[in-house]
Amino acid sequence: MLNNFGRSSRWFCFALVWSVLLSGCANVAFDHGVSRLDGKALVFGRIVLDREGERLVISPFSMPVVIRDISSADEPRMLAQKFENDGRFYWALPPGRYQVSIVLHNYAGGVVSYSFALERSGRSYYFGDLILHGKKRFDSVGSANMRDIKPEFVNDLQGAKAELLRRNPQLDAASIDRLTVRDMTSPEQRGVAYGEVLSELRPCCASLASLPYKKLSSGQRGEDTISSNSPVFDFPEGRSRFVAWELSAPSMQNTVALRSVVTPSGLPGTGQFYIFSPAVMLLDENFNVLADLQRGLFVPVPASMMPPRSASLQARIPLNAQTARVRYLVVYTTRSIIEGAWSTSRPGFVPIAGGVLPTGIPIGVVMEPAISGIIEAELSRH
Repeated sequence: MLNNFGRSSRWFCFALVWSVLLSGCANVAFDHGVSRLDGKALVFGRIVLDREGERLVISPFSMPVVIRDISSADEPRMLAQKFENDGRFYWALPPGRYQVSIVLHNYAGGVVSYSFALERSGRSYYFGDLILHGKKRFDSVGSANMRDIKPEFVNDLQGAKAELLRRNPQLDAASIDRLTVRDMTSPEQRGVAYGEVLSELRPCCASLASLPYKKLSSGQRGEDTISSNSPVFDFPEGRSRFVAWELSAPSMQNTVALRSVVTPSGLPGTGQFYIFSPAVMLLDENFNVLADLQRGLFVPVPASMMPPRSASLQARIPLNAQTARVRYLVVYTTRSIIEGAWSTSRPGFVPIAGGVLPTGIPIGVVMEPAISGIIEAELSRH
């Protein structure tokens, strides 16, 4: 059974309880006065909180700030650097496409996320001045304790640029650009951001027949990480990373079971994780499309402690008279799926000395679609 896949038990409990620790720390500190940005770009700006007129500066140790490379399957990493006393920040990052998320409280709508692209190393990029307006909601010690968040971007490029150059006169003023920042909490903008990543990649193949297929025999389990190393193909619905299997000697006594698993680390304290949300294409021996299943195939499955099991999306495709000609299976995703959302639950618990204590009350989990993730497959008898 797919629930017995060994990898789930290796990290499940810690992913749920100690996701803050598992996400690690991102050391993106910029040393003011450095002469060169070797292999990195500088992103700078200011983020402040406005809690009913009370101005606050983010503390990453009580209000987690998570940075994630949206083009890869790498784990999100918590920011380790403090913001300046006026809310300014200076981060040095390799060129790439990133998502920064700020956890303001543990309830729905308590996270703001933005994506941006750093095109070239050695340059400086202005993020903007972001003011997060909100009402007071005291739900935890030390956090932002804000609800009804309303972001406001202020363009103070000249002021931010002047402050940057005052502290770093060695930087080239002509090498400072304004970033395009996308709101990743918006499904449409999430689709655009991932679409930009995929548009920069070259398709591997010209036809379905030339895709790199892996063998999947009866009784065999397969697992693939869909990441920046995965092949890309132009499907009818658009470009996508994918994994493809050739079903070895399938029969009408077989079932193909598929499972997409949340990444081990999400946004600390929020119950929000990332997942590859699949579509499935079934092909015959001549690579003709028998079915293109984009909706209604996968269902969310809750996480559990006994047995140890992470939250996931699961599907079962029985090989019967209607699907007897299936020889190849391709798992990919589409723009419309990426702009959707999934929800399920995990067991409730409270930390105690030496472990956790189950409460018996399920806690909601949000699974946000991404273009990277982990896919498991098994071909077995009904």
